[in-house]
Amino acid sequence: MEFPYNGSVAERITFGNAEIHLASREVFVRGDKAKLPWRTFDVLRLLAQAHGEVVPKEEILRQVWGGEFVNDSNLTQAIAQIRKALDPPPDGKSYVETVPRIGYRLSASTKVPAPEAIRHSHVVIASHIPPVARRASAFRRFRMAVLIALAAILLNSGFALYWTRVQDRPAEVSTMGHSIAVLPLENLSGDPEQEYFSAGITASLTLNLAKIRALRVVSPYSALPYTNARKTPAEIGRELGVDYVLRGTVERHGDHARLTAQLIAAAAGRQVWAESYERDLQAIPALQGEMSHVIAREVRVQVTSEDRVRLSRVRPVNRNAYEAYLKGRYYQAKRTDDGLKKSITYFQEAVSRDPGYGQAYAGLADSHTYMANHGFLPPRDAAPQARVMAAKALEIDDTLAEGHTSLAYIRMVYDWDWPGAEREFRRSIELDPGYAKAHSLFACYFALQRRFDEAIGEVRRALELDPLSIYDNTNLGWHLHAARRYGAAIDQFRKTLDMDPGSAQTHYGLGRALEQQESYAEAIAEFQKAISLAGGTPTNLAGLAHAYARSGNARDARKVVELLQALSHRRYVPSYEMAIVCTALGNRTEAFAWLEKGYRERDGYLWLWLNVDPRFDSLRATPRFIALLDNMRLPH
Repeated sequence: MEFPYNGSVAERITFGNAEIHLASREVFVRGDKAKLPWRTFDVLRLLAQAHGEVVPKEEILRQVWGGEFVNDSNLTQAIAQIRKALDPPPDGKSYVETVPRIGYRLSASTKVPAPEAIRHSHVVIASHIPPVARRASAFRRFRMAVLIALAAILLNSGFALYWTRVQDRPAEVSTMGHSIAVLPLENLSGDPEQEYFSAGITASLTLNLAKIRALRVVSPYSALPYTNARKTPAEIGRELGVDYVLRGTVERHGDHARLTAQLIAAAAGRQVWAESYERDLQAIPALQGEMSHVIAREVRVQVTSEDRVRLSRVRPVNRNAYEAYLKGRYYQAKRTDDGLKKSITYFQEAVSRDPGYGQAYAGLADSHTYMANHGFLPPRDAAPQARVMAAKALEIDDTLAEGHTSLAYIRMVYDWDWPGAEREFRRSIELDPGYAKAHSLFACYFALQRRFDEAIGEVRRALELDPLSIYDNTNLGWHLHAARRYGAAIDQFRKTLDMDPGSAQTHYGLGRALEQQESYAEAIAEFQKAISLAGGTPTNLAGLAHAYARSGNARDARKVVELLQALSHRRYVPSYEMAIVCTALGNRTEAFAWLEKGYRERDGYLWLWLNVDPRFDSLRATPRFIALLDNMRLPH
């Protein structure tokens, strides 16, 4: 089906409290103008001109972006922006409906002029609507290695993989003229294997700039679509909501690297500063601090004494250790058994070459906790290693926010030392208020203390710092779920899936929330989707078994239990998950046996959910359950 983009159309289209003006490319909600980026408006117009028909994703990508993008993340971002800009209809559903695996359409609550009315409209504005640009993909030169390499650095430094809503934030957050987007630095080495290196430099430079509190820095993932794109600095600045754009190149040869940078005032399209640097690899971290000072001066932002201290906390690093560290973060981001084992190997290489490398010890602590969290190692094996590595990182540098966050996590997950965990979280945030990961994990701490409003507040702070994070958008759904706000949790999980339909954790979370609403068929479908995306992990299988049992299908629930038991012979299966299924099947004695086994093993899943998980509500008032919470020093 062909959707005519430039045919005759009515001047205005009404959406409940919203109205789009096609000729002026404006959207008004309750009379107030809503800002939509250029291409997001094109998506909205294309859906409107389809008159309620489903528009396939491929068709939208073809007409709006030229159809050559590596994935449809830009489209899901545009849909999220449209949904955010328009007031929700009276029934609470979105104006833009997702048709799974096909595309999108406007809901029946929209009032789109019928084709006959359009043909007889007194205003014909086709000549005023510019054709959609057919541009070459901005990502042709950026392979998947760049995404993974950026993920490796950013996921452990307060930024994340996916871009969601930055384009429509600018007006209210950029009033002081102190905002900047760092475009991914282009790799000129001629070696595609070096993409992780240029990505790592981009991430490190961004994080250094973010240490200046008066400067708002957009994540490289928000800027990634503009790499090599045929857009002016003014367009980039307007769409990302920033006053300055920093772009440049990295060229590495052996132990040396050449870095060029160009700072552009976005609105004027005027270069305000440019420089070229040549350094040994071991001097790159110090160079990034030097550049941050220069950029701050050029954008006329105040660098406080605290900012200077943070920027000065850079020590020379052995060049081979630095490279091993970047590779460690690269493999850590994969979160697979093999990837985490490789990350540990590279971090160990980094500290063996440079015993004073605190960040590499923090990386080791994180990898060991991930091994336990993902069921690749029993907690009793992983926790001691993680604790030692985090302590070593802080012994080397007590001002390392990453080290305090790692230690806080261990205090919380394995030691159940709640006052100690809170102290470490607060110290991390004091050292680096812009460290999104600290806010995200601190939210978990508050949830465990049943301080749900504070938990939701912390995860929202993480999203203010990094609105691009699928992880934290999913976490917001989890905290709403823990607070028993199931309807809000379902909405949040669905919004997150609009941003990334391939997030297995989000499908699992949606399944959990739907099950609490007794929408068992939908919940089971979500658990099955999570399994199809991430495999039969203990968590996914236990969720499915519990939903089967709650729906009255004990036979299939027991079949899944058999799969879990078989899986336990090949890998660690958390006792908590076995207790979940036994509870659903009415086997209370067996459920308590598993919970108490998990307590002895320091099962990390107990801290995560035990005192807030609604699946244990049938046990919650029993003396045995209360004793377990008391032993973990958890409120009830």
